[in-house]
This record gives sequence, structure tokens and C-alpha cells, in this order.
Amino acid sequence: MSQWGGFSPRRLIRQLFTLRDLPVPPLVPLVASLAGRVGGVSREQFWSDPESMAVSHRRCRELLGYPVVLPALDPGLELTAADALALPPVGDGISTGKAAGPSVPGRAGVYLEALGRLKASLGEQATLAASVTGPWTLAKQLASTFPDAGDAVRMPSVFPLAEAISLGMARRAGEASVDITLVVEEYPFPSAPSEAGRLAAAMEAIWNTLRYYNSWPVLTVIQGGLAGFLPEWPGLGPGGVLFLNPPKLTASQEWLESCRELRDRRGAAVGFGIETSGWTGDPETVRRSVTAVRDVFGCSGWFLSTAGEIPAGTPIEAVQAGLKAITGE
Repeated sequence: MSQWGGFSPRRLIRQLFTLRDLPVPPLVPLVASLAGRVGGVSREQFWSDPESMAVSHRRCRELLGYPVVLPALDPGLELTAADALALPPVGDGISTGKAAGPSVPGRAGVYLEALGRLKASLGEQATLAASVTGPWTLAKQLASTFPDAGDAVRMPSVFPLAEAISLGMARRAGEASVDITLVVEEYPFPSAPSEAGRLAAAMEAIWNTLRYYNSWPVLTVIQGGLAGFLPEWPGLGPGGVLFLNPPKLTASQEWLESCRELRDRRGAAVGFGIETSGWTGDPETVRRSVTAVRDVFGCSGWFLSTAGEIPAGTPIEAVQAGLKAITGE
């Protein structure tokens, strides 16, 4: 399926962020495990060989036809190569130019190399997305290594390093010429003004870096609970937001209406993760979720993801049925 609702994948995503009507919602599926299975490689090989990761994703997309390829969404992946990625902001916060320092080792290096190979091989067939773990999540993960100190002590100590690592990953993603970038935060946002201000400034530096490389949008991904998220928060990505684990869409009309206000007020696209039960043999779950969002949003400014990885063992026929439920086939 080279078209999705009659649109080429790249045109579809461009149209999404202009908030124009679309016949079907775009989909950003989490399929790393499934792609490995389709590619016939073990998890170990998938994460140790960039060619295996790239080929697996290419084959999976060719088989299923979804419009956006996101090789992995693994918050904290950057910590496997922190020393190579850490990149303090310079000048106005835009970090550009040839990446300095050592090559990126480990799983993070495999991921980045696979991004480059996918960009070269996908061409116009799909939109390529990358994920970057946000600085607040990385700071929380780094702070957990000092269990005897309270957050008031730990967070100010580790945040500069977390910001540097996140910024370094953003630059590497930009150098890979990906189309859209998802900045992933899995912890509730800080409420203290000093922390919220510092996080907003760090996110702005990341966006400035990404926008230096291309004009495609940046999304903020809220992976954990929704506590602490406010529509007016300045850390909202310039392209919009993806709620990866939202309330049950078929029973959350009031919450969906507040998300529609976010779209209307901020001009932001809003994405929703669908319960994974829809990908294990119950396409009606997917169909109901699509209908629930469309009833509130109409046909513009929203898209879908999966609330988690589609399990590797999911029958291909079940995944295809879920995709058809989205496109209305």
C-alpha cells in the first residue's frame, strides 16, 4: 500500500500539520518487535546490527503499508551512549555542524545508523520518524542512580547532563535527515516554576537544533500519565503532542474535547495511542476508537499511534484488520 487514504505518506503528514481535512487519520505505529519478526531476526540481532534493523522495518512497512516508520521508541536509549552524545548548547542554543567526538556506541549507535539507512532506502515510500528522549525523563533516570538524595538535591545536579545528552541525540537525528522527530517524556512535567522554566528552555534548544536541519514538525510524546500536562505549557512541541497512553477513547468525550481545544487554540496536531487489544484480533476496538475521536475532532488535526508495541507474536492478519479499521476499508 503506497497510498494511505489516497495520499502519499509524505503528503499525508504534511497535510496533517496544516490542520487540513484528511480522509483517514495518519498512523505512527510502534512495531519494532513485529518488524524484527517480519525480518526474520532475533531481538539481539535487531539491536546489534543496523542493517538488520533497517531491512526489518523496510520489509514490515512493505507488508503492512502504514505511512510512518519509527524504528524504535525506547526512552533512555541515550543513556547507553551518554558520553558520546552529551552536547552542551552553544550560542543561541542551536547545535549544528559535523558531529564531533567518538562514534555513538551500543544500541543508540545501531539505532542512529539504521535511521540513516532507512532514509536512503525508503525515499518517498514512507515518512521517517525518530525519537529523542526528553531532558526531564533523562534527568529522572539519572537521578535514580542517587537513591539516598531527595529530588530537590538530585534534579539540579543531573539536569545539565540530561539536557546535553538529549540535545546531542536531537542533533544526530537531524543529521540523519529524518522527517519528523518525537521528543518523548514519560514522567509528569514539573510544576515548580523554576523547573518548568528550565525544561521549557531545554526543549526550545532541542527544537531549534532540529529546525536547523529541516522544516518538518516536532512532536512532544507524553508516554506516562497526563498529570502535570497543561495545554498552555510552553514545552509543547511546535508540531503538536502525542498522548501515547490516553484515557479509554470510547469513554472520554470530555477529555477529547479539551484536546480539540488544544488543537484549535495552539494550532497543534494531537495524537492518541490505541489500546493494544485492537491489534490482537479485535479490530472493532480500533474502529470504535477512530469513531470516538472523529466525532469530536472532525477530519483534521489528529492522528493515531499504538498505546504500546504491537506484540511480535500478533498474527499479521490481525494487524492488517486493525489497519483496515483505521482506513475504513
